[in-house]
Amino acid sequence: MQTHKEIIYSMDADISEKRIVTASSDRVVRTFRIENVQLIPEQELLGHDSPVTKAIFLHKGELICSSCYTGEIIIWQLEGTQYNKKFSTKVFSGSINSISSLFQENSFKIFCACSDGVIRILSFDFKFNFKMTEVSAHKFGITSISNNDKYLLTGGMDSKVTLFDISSMKEVSVFNDHTNIVRDVSIAKTNEFNLDVFASCSDDGKLIIYYFDNEVVKKQVVEINTPLSSLAWSKRGYSLSVGYGENMVKHYVPDINGYFKEVELDTVD
Repeated sequence: MQTHKEIIYSMDADISEKRIVTASSDRVVRTFRIENVQLIPEQELLGHDSPVTKAIFLHKGELICSSCYTGEIIIWQLEGTQYNKKFSTKVFSGSINSISSLFQENSFKIFCACSDGVIRILSFDFKFNFKMTEVSAHKFGITSISNNDKYLLTGGMDSKVTLFDISSMKEVSVFNDHTNIVRDVSIAKTNEFNLDVFASCSDDGKLIIYYFDNEVVKKQVVEINTPLSSLAWSKRGYSLSVGYGENMVKHYVPDINGYFKEVELDTVD
């Protein structure tokens, strides 16, 4: 099995960080295992009829959900050593640009960031029965979506970032700090540091880090001055990475005062 023939749109690690899933414009979802800092190809998951925009592990990695340009999601389940297609549905007639998930005791949810500006929320039981609800988030289209146990965060073509209470899906705040398309948003997972922190990045070259201070949202603007493309929090919800340019990345961690500063990471030979 080869790696992707075309552009890789997303990459996600399972909770053990020993397996990777990728989504690509070649319409294929692929899984890899990590051994000695190497990616070993495992499986090709075929079923989408258009470029795959996002693929993510659900819960502890026993499920994968993937989305595509033609508005379909597919859920793949690990059975033995192989992922098999267990569910698919057409969510709507446009593109699903990104997805995120929330696992609960007796159910799970898939949040779909759609090209018409609507979040479509699929609520499943563990037999894959589901119901769908819709929440309007952006005027033109949603580019990115992220959540933790408390909040859901979206970024849009309208240059805005919107924060929702995840239990009620009521809007908490809309942020108008960017002057161009928001390319990615990311909210830190619930963490041992008790940090409620999230971030956005944009074509305007700004990385904006938001955090709660006595229930008031404050922000730190980092001017990188080149279009930014992707964000990722560490699994512990402490450090933030931002991607830009041709495979370039910057890393930020908070100092003792909670102010995020850029740090250099040692390379691995």
